[in-house]
This record gives sequence, structure tokens and C-alpha cells, in this order.
Amino acid sequence: MTRLVLSFCLLLCVAANALGAEQPALDANEALVGFGTADITPPLGAPLAGYGGLQRRAIPFRGANERSHYFRGATSVHDRIRARAMLLERNGDRLGFVRLDLVAVSAALTQAIRERVADLGIPKDHLIVSATHTHNGPGAWIDSELFAIVAIDSYRPEMFKRIVDGAEAAVRAAYATREPSVLFTTSLQVVGLQNSRFGRDAPVDSTAHLLLARSREGAWRGGLINYAIHPTVLSIDDLGFSPDVAGSIERHLEIGLRAQNGAGSAPVTTLFLNGSLGDVSPNARMAAGLELLGQAFAGAVWPKMNTLHPVKPEWSVKTTSLELGQIALPIMVCLGAAAIAPTLENIRIPLPAPPSNPVDLQAIRIGDIMMLTWPGEPRSRRTNTSAAPISSAPARASASSRRIGSFSASSRQPIKSVRAHPSRNVETCRSREP
Repeated sequence: MTRLVLSFCLLLCVAANALGAEQPALDANEALVGFGTADITPPLGAPLAGYGGLQRRAIPFRGANERSHYFRGATSVHDRIRARAMLLERNGDRLGFVRLDLVAVSAALTQAIRERVADLGIPKDHLIVSATHTHNGPGAWIDSELFAIVAIDSYRPEMFKRIVDGAEAAVRAAYATREPSVLFTTSLQVVGLQNSRFGRDAPVDSTAHLLLARSREGAWRGGLINYAIHPTVLSIDDLGFSPDVAGSIERHLEIGLRAQNGAGSAPVTTLFLNGSLGDVSPNARMAAGLELLGQAFAGAVWPKMNTLHPVKPEWSVKTTSLELGQIALPIMVCLGAAAIAPTLENIRIPLPAPPSNPVDLQAIRIGDIMMLTWPGEPRSRRTNTSAAPISSAPARASASSRRIGSFSASSRQPIKSVRAHPSRNVETCRSREP
């Protein structure tokens, strides 16, 4: 019996040491930073989520199969669908980001992911879960008949589990790969990749923001990319799984950073967090367009690498709740008429909503960077304004937060944004994104 108790105690001690494990002493400008990825690509035949138009619909005997119901199933894979994670830690305080190749994330999905990795000591509101908003990612993961019909297809528990499993794997990989790193940030203008849905002369937010981690040995390890662009390079007629332009930007930036690290260096992992994209379409189409946009983004970054400056490795998160109220769909989304009749943006179609419809708003501060999250698709037309200094920047919802998809942020730089798509954020009536 004594031997059994001793063995049990030793097991607990080993487990505790693995979780809270001794880490190397950190310099004042360092944090433990880790990255992880996981493949969550479903089998072919699973429904695509994002476009709600007829071309994607499973009209009787057209495209429906045992894995899809309202929408046609995927017939190919352009690029793998992934969960990606970045984890920061200093003095036992952890902050994580998870980005998924989905059109949106729901409260239930976010909660499930947070609960899966709670044993890693990450406070629930310190794990930020977001979607790239690709319109060629998998559907069938939200338990809502309304959104099943609108753009995501009927709920399948196995799809929900696949995504949660992948997100958990990515976070655990990030936890396992933590090592002392210095954080760097910069902002730059990336022009020529975007078109405004409100016409040629309407403003778009062309500011890109980077938060990169560099090892003690001087090698780039990865980081966050923040930029406003709709991942709708692939059209409604394309039935291939793809992270769309978000994945292309990540891939080309990773290739370049790894090349800077030298031959034989370890892979680099980046997470694309979308910005004020509600009225921002991509300026290229089809598979060739994906390559052009990814290359152009990376090409704009390289001349600005010398503007990267260190970020103090400290952070805080503040969370509050907002009653969203009635969900309403702007009629211009259905008509695609923003450019020819901008006044239509104020005409909205009420959608069914529960009596109580709360959403979380989060203010995340990393050094002198501040991010504000909210559910919606904020528009450049409304959010591309000068930001107050960080000390006076209020954490409040913008007018666009009343719409249905985003995660936005401000700092001393012009308004930044990061995406935290809720389940309500869908392209409902539009048959083809402009």
C-alpha cells in the first residue's frame, strides 16, 4: 500500500512538473513564446460555409450527399484547413491566440476550445479564438437551424469535434514549444490588394500590423498578422477547401521569414487575424489571385522590417458583456448594391433572435499595443480614424458592432483590428461577393 501511495505521489509530482515546468530565466525584454498548428481538413463531400447563394446550394439532387444537407459538398482541397495557435507566457501569466480557417466562430465553439486546454493554466478570457472568415472553409459545426440554412449547413457533431480537437492540438503544440523570445511590432501600408464595396473613392483600411517573435539566437519564429481583407478570392463556384487569401499571406510571409533565418532553419508559424473587412473586397480572383495577393503582401513587408521595434512583454485582458439585441441583416448584403445606392445600408431585415443575446467585448493590451474585440464585420468606412493614445483609448463598441461578424483593436497607431467572428456573422443573401 505504501509503495502504491508513493508511486501515485511521484506521478502527481511528474505531472505537476510537466505543466508548471521549470523554464529558463528570462531577460527583461523576453517572454516564453510557442506556436502550434493542426490540420482540420474534413473529408471531401463535407459542406463549405460562407457563400449562401444558389451556386453553393444543394438544389434537389445537386451536390447533396451523406455529409452535406443544404449546401454542396467540397470536391477538392486547394490548401489544407488548419487551426493555428500562438502562446505567450511570462511569470506564469499566459495569453493565447487561436485562429481557425472558418467563416466564423460561435460562443459554443470558443467555450469548448477554452475548456479543452484549461489544464494548461490559460485563463478562459486569455485565450482569444478567431476565424479568418474564409468562404471556402468547412461548415456544419454550429447547432443552429437558422445558420444551417443561411450559410453553414446542418450541424454535425463530428465536424464540431474535429475543429475543437484541432484547436486543442494547436494550443498544446504551442505550449510544448515555448522558448525565450523577444516580441517586435511594426505597422505599414499595404496598398493595391483591396477594393471598397462602397466604390472606388471610398476609403479602405490599408494598414497592416505585425507582432513577431524572435528567438534568443536571432531567428524569426512567427507571430500575428493583422490586415483587413475579405477572404473571397475564390468564387462561389469554387468547391475546394481553402483558407483563401489569409492562408496565402501567411504562407508567403513564413517563406520569407524562414529564408531570412537561413538554410535548414525551423518552420515559421504566423496567424492571420482579420481586420475591418466589412466593406473590403480583394483586388484579385481565383487561384492565381491568391498567389499574387500573398506575394504582394510579403513584398510590402520586407522593406519595412527595419522599422520593427521591441514590445514590452507584459499584457492584460479586460472583458465585458454587451446585449446585442435584435439581429438585422443589411439589405445591401442581399442586393450587392452598396456602390450604386449607399443609402440602402441603413435598411435592415430583422432575423430571429433569442430574448437575450449577449456578446463579449475584450480589450487586450500587449506592451503598448491595444486590441479591442467585438462581434461584427467592422467597416473601414467607419473605423479608419485616428486613435487616441493608449491611456485614453476607451473599450467601446463601434456602430458597426451592431451588425452581424469582428475583433478590432487600437493603439498609438491608427485603428487596428483582430477578428473574433461569432456565429451570427455570415454572408447571407449575396450570391457572389463583389
